[in-house]
Amino acid sequence: MQVHLRNAGIIKNAFGNFKKLGKGLMTEGACFSRMEQLKTHWIEFERKHEAMLNDPEMDVKDEYFASDKFSETFEAYLNNMGLFQDHLFRVQRESARSTAQPGISGLMQDMEGNRAKLPTIVIADFSGDIEDSVRFRDTLKVMVIERPNLPNIYKMNYLRSYVKGEAAELLQEVPSGGKHFADAWQVLKGHYDNTRLLTNKLLDRLISLPSISNDCASELMRVLNGVRNLLRALKALGSPVDHWGHLSVFLTLRKLTLRCRSKWEDSVKQRADPTAPDSFDELCRFLEAERNALSLLEVQPAISCRPVETNRFARCIRRRIPSNSVPSFGNRASSTENRLSGKSGYVIPASEHIWQRIVRPA
Repeated sequence: MQVHLRNAGIIKNAFGNFKKLGKGLMTEGACFSRMEQLKTHWIEFERKHEAMLNDPEMDVKDEYFASDKFSETFEAYLNNMGLFQDHLFRVQRESARSTAQPGISGLMQDMEGNRAKLPTIVIADFSGDIEDSVRFRDTLKVMVIERPNLPNIYKMNYLRSYVKGEAAELLQEVPSGGKHFADAWQVLKGHYDNTRLLTNKLLDRLISLPSISNDCASELMRVLNGVRNLLRALKALGSPVDHWGHLSVFLTLRKLTLRCRSKWEDSVKQRADPTAPDSFDELCRFLEAERNALSLLEVQPAISCRPVETNRFARCIRRRIPSNSVPSFGNRASSTENRLSGKSGYVIPASEHIWQRIVRPA
């Protein structure tokens, strides 16, 4: 947890620490380097946060969750990325002014006017995840590509800044520079704008989604959100998801534990018509209610009941155990101190003194 919180502090103070370098060292290259480091820290923070959410031993009442540290750090990440981008554009404009020819002064004015109107552009990284390709394509298209008066060199900078992993490897052979932006964008579109490929991969993920490993809130929502997100992505590609209700219920139920499926069958019996086909929306409501119930049970503290120790011989007397099952006390218990009832054969204490010796705590 300490390492995780330290990482949050690095994200929060990223641009402030960059300013400590001084104006002379706050160059374009240094800015790019700090932006890449900030993205790396955020990816690690997000990965650790997901791991903590899925850890059944984590206390949801911890200060980290109570103060919503994740949202606070995410806002700090967005703000710092915006500050880095503003500084980068400022350095690039100053560099362009120092080398600009008189004939392109009008272009620089258009760029500055456009930049003044632009909001800070922060786009989540795209690493080639097939589920995320539509989101990245539409976001970049609206926020960057269709933005008027934005030079292609800036568009190329945005594109290369936000592609990682497999997507970045596709652009390795594309030369840098504004005049190659259209080629770079076409390479990505040609690879990921394949509806048939996207649909097949999403269906494969839907079928192979891992089942629940145990009955806990996080596992339940992992499966439910996984199914819903995949169905939304398929719907965005034109698949008739609205008519897949029965199939969606069938696939989701196969991911649940036997106990959870049994509770679902019990709820079906309570319907007005138990023979009617299952509804996916109804299953979602049932699983969300189950998640809420499990969450409450997981946060309740366990009550430890320590059994009260009682003298074994006294317990035998109270339960009226036959005398042959009572352990011998050797010379301390004489034959005159105990007697047997002729009819019942049970041990009967001979005196109050003996009784006190038996039940007095050690």
